[in-house]
Amino acid sequence: MKRGILKSTLIISVGTLISKIFGFLRDIVIAYFFGTNQVAQAFVVAFKLPNLLRYVVGEGGVNSAVVPVLSEYAELKSKQEFWRLSRSLFFLSLIALIIISIAGSLSASWLVRIMAPGFLKNPEQFDLAVNFVKITFPYILFIGLTAFLIGILNSIKHFAIPAISPFIFSVVMMLSCFFLYPYLGGYCLPVGVLAGGLLQFGANFLVCFQKGFRLNRDFSFRHPDIKEIFKLLIPRIFGVGIYQLGVFVDSILASLEWIVGTGGIAALYYANRLLQFPMALVSVAIAQAALPTMSRFAAKDDLKSLKETLYFSLSIVFFVMVPATFGFLFFGKDIVKILFERGEFTQYSAQITGIALVFYAVGLCGVSGIKVIASVFFSLKDTATPVKAALLSLILGIVLALILMKPLKIGGLSLSTSIAGTVNFLILFLILHKKIGNLSHGKLLKNLFKLVVASVFMVIVAKVVSKNIYVLYKTLSFGKYINLTVILLTSFISFIVASIILKVEYSKEVIAWLLKKIR
Repeated sequence: MKRGILKSTLIISVGTLISKIFGFLRDIVIAYFFGTNQVAQAFVVAFKLPNLLRYVVGEGGVNSAVVPVLSEYAELKSKQEFWRLSRSLFFLSLIALIIISIAGSLSASWLVRIMAPGFLKNPEQFDLAVNFVKITFPYILFIGLTAFLIGILNSIKHFAIPAISPFIFSVVMMLSCFFLYPYLGGYCLPVGVLAGGLLQFGANFLVCFQKGFRLNRDFSFRHPDIKEIFKLLIPRIFGVGIYQLGVFVDSILASLEWIVGTGGIAALYYANRLLQFPMALVSVAIAQAALPTMSRFAAKDDLKSLKETLYFSLSIVFFVMVPATFGFLFFGKDIVKILFERGEFTQYSAQITGIALVFYAVGLCGVSGIKVIASVFFSLKDTATPVKAALLSLILGIVLALILMKPLKIGGLSLSTSIAGTVNFLILFLILHKKIGNLSHGKLLKNLFKLVVASVFMVIVAKVVSKNIYVLYKTLSFGKYINLTVILLTSFISFIVASIILKVEYSKEVIAWLLKKIR
């Protein structure tokens, strides 16, 4: 079981790593051309709207409701029945997403008013955001169907292409900036979004076609298990919707530039993109890889194996997220400056993005843990409990944001998100403990303490080494890049050594397994 999850996680992580590298290059290109100016602000608002619906009706719904049911079909039913249910769901999704895309484009003006009320004081920026929304909203059609196709592939434990396909989107966005910017200006961004979404859908559709998926007439909107899926899906839509409502609130408050300062929306976007890197590589990957396994254990009522899978998954997530948290806290501002500070991305842009990143990092472990522990509820076909926990954390996050935004500016918004996310994780953990019994929280806390000690050692070593050898290459034009590389390598080596010495659980097994796969 553990080796299977690790293997699937590695496949997803490698594919995600490739996609994230291209995603970083894409963000660097966008930052170079637009920084945190009004074009970047308008684009982030416009892109956030279809992205929100992508999570709600696409990835969020598919992962929680569709994958568990399709996994059961893949395990217990015939291929014909599996593909018939997949087709039925695909055509239902197609109809719903077309309606949403048209409605969103027609409602662009009102959506921007709600999403970024601060733009109303700048008519030029407001009009730009409205036009961007009209162009980008059909993206939900392509990326929503892509998320569904990825759900089909994950159900049959095919993870590679779904994980790597987002790089297509990033490449198209970069090409759009380089080749269309001279002709379209800022409009190269929404055009690139639309083209990238279409090509990403095409890539996943081809893989599904190779696996046996066909768009024929053998489908039914009255399929008996569609009703069960919708029973799971509707609460999950509310759950993801509540989380995304928090994103809306952040955007609304960040648009109030007279309180948090200019460029806040773009700063939160860039900071969140950096934070998503370790999360996508590990927490999202392992939650995605473990969900089919958890669903099978839940279907067999094997709670012992289900809890072992949860403990193993959380241990791996914390093994990466604890040192990542310390890395962002102590080196986050330097990372932002090195990666983005050029072109239109000024020193001020780097400063506010760095502040947002540091405060986001406070909640990295908690937010990452939510993705894993929520998978257990989904495997048990309980999507209501995560909704309730998300609602409580949303209320907490809004209250904290209103309190902290004035004294901490943009940092107050990201800190409120971190605290609310951590509380959400703790609520879910306690409820699950009561629901299925002991979750080995004592062992988890002991392991977590060891990881904190190892991470403190990592930061000390990295700072000492970096400070003492930076004089050797600080005069070089690319000296800052060498310094970042030194910090990353030193941090990695020192953390691994410390974790082995402290006997952090699974450290030796994971490292040995990864080295074996690399060789």
